[in-house]
Amino acid sequence: MTVKQVTVVKDVFAAAYRGDVEGMQACLHPEFSIDQAVGTPYAGRYDGLDGFLTMFGILTSHFDFAPRNQIFHDCGKADIGVIVTFDVDFTSRESGLQASTGMVELYRFRDDLIHHIDVYYKDAARIAALATGTSVTS
Repeated sequence: MTVKQVTVVKDVFAAAYRGDVEGMQACLHPEFSIDQAVGTPYAGRYDGLDGFLTMFGILTSHFDFAPRNQIFHDCGKADIGVIVTFDVDFTSRESGLQASTGMVELYRFRDDLIHHIDVYYKDAARIAALATGTSVTS
């Protein structure tokens, strides 16, 4: 049932926002992986809860961020169970500069848990520039 999958994705978003490791673990399959967008300071593949926490630590060492306008798309019984579209406002912890970009995340499931996430930025280069302290204009 995919309504449950949407709930699991919303739960992992909420747990990550709260820093609730047990809440995140409850949503992730034991063979979980995430692929982050090329060009960002945290680009690459991360495996398991430990990998997710490592990636999240790298992201938050560079930025404060605020997701907004999240829309959770139930994809039925397709290979990709849920697609999340949203905007994110990033603020560099080093320079205080800000940038926003649209994002899409594709969630694949196994045994009713998140098995894999693919992350896509509308403008990953903009976020990479922000991480290096380069001024980013709208």
